[in-house]
Amino acid sequence: MTTGEEAEHANLLRKATRTKLLLLTVALVLTWALWTTLQGGDQAAEELDQKYDASLKDLENKWKIPLSSPVEYSTEAGILEYLNKNTATLPWVKDSDKVRQFRSELKNKGVQHERDRQEAYLVKLRVPYLQDPIMISGLKLADIYPFAIISILSATVIISRRERANAIVLSWLAREKDDLSTAKGVVIRANFKPGTLTEFRVLDGRWLVYRTPLVVHPDLLLTYSLLACILYYVFYLQASHNPVILHDTTSTLGDYLAILWWFLVLMVILLWRTWKYYSACLQDLVGTPICGRLRHGLFKLTDALNHRVLRVSNRRIWLKRIACAFRLLVPIAALSSLALPWMEAWSGVWRGYRFLLPQRPSPSPFSVTLEPRIYLELQIQLMVAVLFVAFYLVNCFLWRSVAQAWLIRILEVWHYLGIAIVLLAGNLILHLVMLEYGGYVGVTNSLVFAEPLYGFWIFVALCFVLSVLVQHRLRHTRLPDSTPRFASETTPVY
Repeated sequence: MTTGEEAEHANLLRKATRTKLLLLTVALVLTWALWTTLQGGDQAAEELDQKYDASLKDLENKWKIPLSSPVEYSTEAGILEYLNKNTATLPWVKDSDKVRQFRSELKNKGVQHERDRQEAYLVKLRVPYLQDPIMISGLKLADIYPFAIISILSATVIISRRERANAIVLSWLAREKDDLSTAKGVVIRANFKPGTLTEFRVLDGRWLVYRTPLVVHPDLLLTYSLLACILYYVFYLQASHNPVILHDTTSTLGDYLAILWWFLVLMVILLWRTWKYYSACLQDLVGTPICGRLRHGLFKLTDALNHRVLRVSNRRIWLKRIACAFRLLVPIAALSSLALPWMEAWSGVWRGYRFLLPQRPSPSPFSVTLEPRIYLELQIQLMVAVLFVAFYLVNCFLWRSVAQAWLIRILEVWHYLGIAIVLLAGNLILHLVMLEYGGYVGVTNSLVFAEPLYGFWIFVALCFVLSVLVQHRLRHTRLPDSTPRFASETTPVY
């Protein structure tokens, strides 16, 4: 390349640095603005709560009915029947008209109080070319904020990859220079960002390792400072305005948390594909695959272990038998874990196989069961996971008798199915964690009463192991038998 092209890459590197800092600054400003809005709404809502509590005490004195009574929370026929059997301790239950009027007035106060709380978070936003300001709820902005911050941080990661790609190109140009002073001039013109490229060989393959210089960059300090401030506000917002508190969990696949989870998964997939694309472009430009310092260390460790394992396995047949036994025992252990306790609820301990059966009716009006939609979703997901495990167990016995072309197609389908099961398990774990620390909202959040036990965690861990084994089998089935199977065969990601 010419000197003009070197200057162009240095300019692109500086632009990427400025863009990254600008995106982080925008994220910090948006986070601070949302935090300020919610703080003002919380203060106004606290005053409204105090007035509401005083009005409830007046209502209690008016009707002579304690607010802690069960009729405050439900009017189901089963609960009213239960209360009629305990009229000795609850004498006011005999007057049904009185209870009905009490509940009606209590409900109206609750609706009005909730409307006042929603209005406390309204903010005025002036837009150009509009005379009147627009009223926007801070709670709605809090719902949109996670998607916005994930998008901005994803864009920041992509800009960082571009910055690194231009630094690698400049390092390669400096490496190709015959004159040392000219090579250092390229580094200086790029604000000392380019590192060094060193060559190493793995299985007769030539690689370049990119090492960044261990020096202090002002923009790097600013980047970490902005990220620390953003994370501080994000954790505060999550603690004070948990999405579970603002949204009922009537489903594990289509509610707010599920949409946020799948959006995060989509962004991670797009980032991974972008990362791979940048790596491929750099390899085509330089003519050699490039990896970073960490990946180089993993390559050396993996190749050393593989060489050691191959030398030992060629002399000791029992290592191969242990590997075959491990591939057989993992699916058997996963199916056996269905007999272990999976969930502890008010109605008792639920074992894994119980989710494959219809849900039992509630024995008491006060006992909590899972919502029918949530139970159906869990049932379908577990059936798919059991099918995935059972297929792997059958495949351990029949894979040698299947043609390689068909085996590859089947493994590809089951590879993506394994990834889907892991992602569904992550979505369910996110719901359980958020409900555990988010608090109780209403009867629609029946998962809050369910505490996962060790059987559930064992099954999820074994499904993850099986998905890794399927991916490993698929990669090795595609390779010819004479091709060495080391970690260095993977596509480089710098």
